[in-house]
Amino acid sequence: MDRVDLKTTKYLKDSESGDNFFDSYDEDYSKRLRCGFTRKETIPFFKDFKTDLQPTDGGRDDARRMFKNVKKWSESKIRWLTLIGGVGVGKTHLLKSAIWETDGYYLTAYEFDRRIKDFQNGMNDRSKDFFVDPDEWLDRLANADRHLAIDDIGSGYIQKGWTQSRFERLIDIRYRNNFPTAIATNFDGDNLEAEMGERIVSRITDVNYATCIVADKCVDMRRVKKIQKEREK
Repeated sequence: MDRVDLKTTKYLKDSESGDNFFDSYDEDYSKRLRCGFTRKETIPFFKDFKTDLQPTDGGRDDARRMFKNVKKWSESKIRWLTLIGGVGVGKTHLLKSAIWETDGYYLTAYEFDRRIKDFQNGMNDRSKDFFVDPDEWLDRLANADRHLAIDDIGSGYIQKGWTQSRFERLIDIRYRNNFPTAIATNFDGDNLEAEMGERIVSRITDVNYATCIVADKCVDMRRVKKIQKEREK
């Protein structure tokens, strides 16, 4: 399938038309849209990930393990990866770096929930000029043989019921087809299962299929950087 199909015109910033949109913008911006990024956001790179910012040996070891495994995931087409760690430890930085390098696709749990609901509302109101079948969008996303990173799983965004069933379908299709998929969450296994359900957690933590990295010794690097800046004043 065409990679741009993962984005619909409703979610293309500044779009006035659909078919020739990518031809009218520079290559960098076209790639940003393909990868799920906005025009102005800063794209983090692997080279900018500083494991030595962690103040403890354990934190530096966890940061290096995250870096090594995300880099390895970005170089493979048949690998699943789950990152578990607190806020600010670098999960998002690394996943966005991998998606940029692989020309993959990045979205958060919040974005998934918002889009699937918007598409459903559009289907219920056929008087609108623009609507997308939510199951068609989901199938395109699920069956895309490209790297997919889903961030902030278990943050309360994907609600139980119809939305969660669609997310289960997304995970199940990619799981059965061995499509390269990475999941990031702040929750540990028990809390994530309570939030997302046993079926989803079973797949994303399957030790026979997925690499699961727990970075529980890492601390919030944004706070570390802030402290360092204050000391330099």
